[in-house]
Amino acid sequence: MEHALYRKKRVYRLLFEQSGTFKNALESLGETAIAYDIENQFGKTDVVVDLFEDIDNHYGYINQTTENPFYRGYETIFEFFEPDDVIIAFFPCTYFSIQNQIQFRQSCYNNRNKSYHEVIEHCMNRHNKRNEFYQTLLRFCDIVNRGGWKTIIENPATSYIREFFPADKFYIDNDRRQNGDLFCKPTMYATLNIEEDLSAMFWHAKNQSHQGVRNKSVYGIERSKITPDYAKWFCDKLLEIIE
Repeated sequence: MEHALYRKKRVYRLLFEQSGTFKNALESLGETAIAYDIENQFGKTDVVVDLFEDIDNHYGYINQTTENPFYRGYETIFEFFEPDDVIIAFFPCTYFSIQNQIQFRQSCYNNRNKSYHEVIEHCMNRHNKRNEFYQTLLRFCDIVNRGGWKTIIENPATSYIREFFPADKFYIDNDRRQNGDLFCKPTMYATLNIEEDLSAMFWHAKNQSHQGVRNKSVYGIERSKITPDYAKWFCDKLLEIIE
C-alpha cells in the first residue's frame, strides 16, 4: 500500500494534545500536524483554544434553532478543517477512567473521612460532571460525522465510553510497552468515518520483545504522556494503513 509520504498531503488535527509528542512524530514522517488544546505547558500547542467551548458552539451552529443554547455566533476550529483532514482526539478521560469509577464507592480512600451523606453528594456531583463530559463527547462525534472527517478518539481501554459510545469500531492496545511506552496502560482507539481496518496495528502483543521499563517515580501529567517512541510507532503504522 502506498505510504502517506507519497500521497497528497493532508493535515492531522490533534485535539487535546499539548505535549507535541504526536505532532513531532507526524512531522518527522513528513506530515502536517496542528495541535489544539486549552493549555500550552510544553510550548507545543499551535492553537490555544477551549475545545469544549468550540465543540459546544459548533454543535449549536450545525443544529441551529432559535432555542439552541450553544450557538454563540463566532468561528470555531472546525470551520477551518478540510474534507481530507484527519482528527486524532485525546479526549480527557478524567471522568471516564476506572479511577473515576472507584470514586463512586464508599470504600474509596478519598471518601474515608466523609459521612455517608457527603459520599452521596460527592457521587451525584461527580456523575453530573461525567455526564457533561459525555454529552460534549457525543456532540463532538456528531460534528465529525457530519463533517466526514476520519477520526480517532483515544481513551483508556477501561473507559466508561467503551460501553456507551456510538463509534464505528474500537481497537484495543493491551500493552503499550510492546512498542516503546513506559506503561502497559491498555488503551482504546475508537474510530469514526474510517473504513480501513486498524486491527493489524495491535497484533503485536505476543510477538514484540521491545518493552519499556516502568518508572514508578513518574506521576501526574508526566505519567499520562505517551512516549515519543510509541507515538512514532503509532503514526508510522497508521500512515501505512489509512487512505
